[in-house]
Amino acid sequence: MKEVGVMSPHGQTLARLGSPLNEKGRYARERINTYKYDIDAWTTLASEAQARPISEAAPLYEELLATFPTAAKYWKAYVEAHISTNSDDAAKHIFSRCLLNCLHIELWKCYIRFIRKVNDSKGQDGRDETKKAYDFMLGRIGMDIAAGPMWLEYIAFLRTAPVTAPQEDSQRMTSVRKAYQKAILAPIHHVEQLWKEYENFENSISRALAKGLLAEYQPKHFSARAVYRERKKFCERIDQNMLAVPPTGSIKEEQQLTAWKQLLAFEKANPQRLEPSALTKRVAFTYEQCLMYLYHYPDVWYDYATWHAQNGSPDSAVVVFQRALKALPDTTVLYYAYAEFEEARGSIKEAKRVYESLLRNSSTANALAYIQYMRFTRRTEGSEGARKIFFEARKAPACTYHVYVASAAMVLCIDKDPKAARTIFELGLKKYIHEPAYVLEYADFLCRLNDERNVRVLFERALSVLPPEESIEVWNCFMAFEQLYGDIPSMLKVEQRRKEALSQTGDDGVAAAESSLQQLITRYRFLDLWPCSSGDLDHLVRQQMMAQRLSGKTEQQALTSGSGNGMGGNERAIPASGTEGLAASFPGGHIVRPDLAQMIVYDPKQGLAYWLASRWSNTWSSTSVRNWSCIGFLNFGASSWYDIWPISTWAATSACTRSSASWNHVFCRSRRNFEFFASIIELFLQPSASREWAISRYRSGIIHLIASRHTICSIRRCYTTSPISSTHWQPQNKCSNQFISKRIIGCKPGAYSGRWSNRVTI
Repeated sequence: MKEVGVMSPHGQTLARLGSPLNEKGRYARERINTYKYDIDAWTTLASEAQARPISEAAPLYEELLATFPTAAKYWKAYVEAHISTNSDDAAKHIFSRCLLNCLHIELWKCYIRFIRKVNDSKGQDGRDETKKAYDFMLGRIGMDIAAGPMWLEYIAFLRTAPVTAPQEDSQRMTSVRKAYQKAILAPIHHVEQLWKEYENFENSISRALAKGLLAEYQPKHFSARAVYRERKKFCERIDQNMLAVPPTGSIKEEQQLTAWKQLLAFEKANPQRLEPSALTKRVAFTYEQCLMYLYHYPDVWYDYATWHAQNGSPDSAVVVFQRALKALPDTTVLYYAYAEFEEARGSIKEAKRVYESLLRNSSTANALAYIQYMRFTRRTEGSEGARKIFFEARKAPACTYHVYVASAAMVLCIDKDPKAARTIFELGLKKYIHEPAYVLEYADFLCRLNDERNVRVLFERALSVLPPEESIEVWNCFMAFEQLYGDIPSMLKVEQRRKEALSQTGDDGVAAAESSLQQLITRYRFLDLWPCSSGDLDHLVRQQMMAQRLSGKTEQQALTSGSGNGMGGNERAIPASGTEGLAASFPGGHIVRPDLAQMIVYDPKQGLAYWLASRWSNTWSSTSVRNWSCIGFLNFGASSWYDIWPISTWAATSACTRSSASWNHVFCRSRRNFEFFASIIELFLQPSASREWAISRYRSGIIHLIASRHTICSIRRCYTTSPISSTHWQPQNKCSNQFISKRIIGCKPGAYSGRWSNRVTI
């Protein structure tokens, strides 16, 4: 009974196997349906395939390799399954599909074993075919650091060639000598062994000739050995079993990306002093190997293509770009990079094809694609061509207000036609008057034309249809406009109307957060010039945050005046207004605010000891605690040291002897209150397993939150072999950020000093 294939969310039909999968296999399929690149699930299915006959396993191998096209170990398993059944034609077909894209030494070894198996019984013709296969392999992968055994195998193959005439013996010796001379100049494993064998080989033929040849090649060989030692250090950091999956941001992935980039930089530096052609081959080989594992990294593809272009190989760059788009068809930035490359070298038709393919792809045909295509057409075909693209974009489902803004900007800045630009804005306003951002762009455009009357008309039209909760940005922009163009009565009138409109939302947080003094400061500021001191600004912002907290708001409401204008400038014609002007233009760039909702006011009358006692009073133990130390308290906004409250024996020992889950509760508690106390810093507890767990947990998540401009840490330590009591506390160090960084986590002193942290979770 055949298992019916199941369509995955990614559009792939799961393989039909000859008999139902076991429980692990079914679970693996479910995980793959959820996430296409679940490595553990695919490993389970690969093991299932290897346990089945190739006739049943082939569909699963095909699906596996469609997901991981550069997975050499799966290609190797697939082809070996065919070889074991003497399916030579199928094996040849698989090799033709994978060899050039998988420059992995183990896969190529499998290829050579297959070629020798097929040709060993064919006499001299078979040896010739095998030699061609060796030459092909070593030409492609002979520079791999692990290719040493293959060079030795090839040389042994050449030396065992049958000889029937003196001329053939001379040809054999020449072939062996050339192979040795190539191998000893490659920075690969066993390079020293190859040199020793080469010395013996030359001396066995002619000592006089050997002396000159060895003297010629010895410096080059020593250079290759030195480069090998350096290359080995980079290659040892690379995981050869890693599968190519889209980046997830894991530490291992970042480490592998860094390792490959370091190896590429090493190769580009040309430590061997290779000729330009040889260097190009060497770096290209390293890029190809890198893409086996970083197949889904667009920056690697882009670097590879750019490197080819910079080294005078535009055709090779085109091939890389085309491969990149095939590998990552939904990565829009690669389309732009490819089109830009073609346009820069004058291939306008090719660039246009790239943009057309971008718009044919439903995943990439968005408003930005139309905007960039419109700009490309304006550069290459003129304004008339750009206008045609704009009309096409208006009919597209992916069209947004951004297309209208971009088109109007081109008409105004390139064609110098403000009337046509205004017509475009009016067309867009019929569809997007409910979009505050579009209204702000249109207002900015009218301000640049000094059309004050129509700016006011636009604001009134928009505010008449926008609901109050969506009109904040427009009101702010209206206020800023009146501050720049109006008089005092008009400014005050708009300000009052704004307050009345926002009060209709049922949330008085915005109105409560804004005092009359804040509005006054906003009216009389200019750029980064303020009519008050930074201390006054700091005070007002704190009052604003407190008002928002009291009104139930955990984050400042978005009061920005919109994004950058559509005219290509970096500053709006209408400045920021309202409370966001106070915050966004704070001297020094910006104000970084803690999340007040995550904080609990610290009560010095109770402290951590009281809390621990309440938590673990029911599990008191008389276990001795050694070196109970370093409990620090942070005091928000304080300027003086606080002594630590002594922890009684029963509370401390109870805490120490609880399980890791209990410690986890302590750390979770600390994480919610990290701006007020640092929890446990350094623990030397019994048993050692709890100590190791606690220290690692602390180092991984909490210590970096200590440093703050407004926080002070006070540490006292105790060294005793008896249960802790209040008399055993001895002050040793009132630690600073530098002490914590250096003593606890072993990093550079001051590495964690700084102002408020933006992070509210760990």
